[in-house]
Parts: sequence; structure tokens; C-alpha cells
Amino acid sequence: MSDGIYIRNSRQSLITHDCIPPRHRQIVFLVEWTNEQNQVAQMNYVHQFSYDRQSNNSVPAVNNFQNDFHSFRSL
Repeated sequence: MSDGIYIRNSRQSLITHDCIPPRHRQIVFLVEWTNEQNQVAQMNYVHQFSYDRQSNNSVPAVNNFQNDFHSFRSL
């Protein structure tokens, strides 16, 4: 995500990287518009995906063993 103005992001980062196992799902991030000083909120984002057999750590980190909101879950 880039150019986020008057928004909050649940991952506390504009750039995320996640590796989601097959037959799993994940909430990558949740965005909330804030209405500060009656300003108009806006954002731009790009979504890319690729297939890789190697597992990578999430950026920012997600604690999959503590049922983090962003943990991947099986279908």
C-alpha cells in the first residue's frame, strides 16, 4: 500500500509479505478510514502473488501459534 492518507492499517506497515500454505486463508490486513479534521481519506495499493515451494517468514511478523488476527487458518 502506498499513499495512505487518513487511514489506519492493522499490520502497522504499508508493505507486507506473507507466505500462505496451500488450503489455507489469511486476513492480510484490515484498513480503517479515519475522519480526521473532515479530510478525505485515500490510498493506493498493489497486490502481487507468486507460487513458491519454499516457506518464508511474514513481514511484519505474524504469530501463527497464538491465533494472531493475521494468522493463516486452514480451509
